[in-house]
Amino acid sequence: MSLIDTIKEEDFISNFVEQILAEDPDFELMSDDEQDKIFGIYTLLITAVHRATAYENVYPIVYANDANSKKVVERAIQNVAPILPDISRITVSLVH
Repeated sequence: MSLIDTIKEEDFISNFVEQILAEDPDFELMSDDEQDKIFGIYTLLITAVHRATAYENVYPIVYANDANSKKVVERAIQNVAPILPDISRITVSLVH
């Protein structure tokens, strides 16, 4: 993947996440710090999903800071896997 491809991918994903969050009424009620954090999490997860589905031999790793976060992301992956089987290649790892 070239630098230009990476920039296009980042722009596409950022725009996609902005559209999702613009439709969420609760997002506007959050503080700027919370909005930045949520935007970052969505971007990270959508990037992992995109790469797992777009590239046959890519196995993304998502790092979680606590066990509850890890369980939530793993459950989300399991729930979406029947529709997008390639996302099963995403690994969620716990870091402290």
